[in-house]
Amino acid sequence: MSWRATLPIRLLRRRTGSEPGAHGFGRKERHASNGNWTMTDIFSHAGAKAWEPTPDGNRRRVLVHTDELMMVEFAFEKGGVGVLHSHPHVQASYVAEGRFEVTIDGRSEILETGSSFIVPSNLVHGVKALEAGRLVDSFAPYRADFLG
Repeated sequence: MSWRATLPIRLLRRRTGSEPGAHGFGRKERHASNGNWTMTDIFSHAGAKAWEPTPDGNRRRVLVHTDELMMVEFAFEKGGVGVLHSHPHVQASYVAEGRFEVTIDGRSEILETGSSFIVPSNLVHGVKALEAGRLVDSFAPYRADFLG
């Protein structure tokens, strides 16, 4: 039996120093979507994750995630729109930079750096960047559709 087969789902282990990002710790997770074991980093350093384009023309990068929670950074140019949509995940968002018009369930407010909002499961929501900015979103459970 391999050492991987004997690990509990939530085991912290010290990295050996040979893998990327070896200065931290790793965590074993079994992803519900495929049942495979993967290494999930529990630390994410600034600039360590690559940006990828979103379908609505902005950028995102998944910072960290487990089966229960995911943190994602989104970047918008001035005028950029996060189109109205809904999903079963609860979402909490922090305005890291910029000003956004945020609409949740038909109600809109202007939020600026340091503000935050929460989107309960299945409510229609979206944003418009009134200036270039960044949002840091957390999703519970994780968004499998963001993992490629």
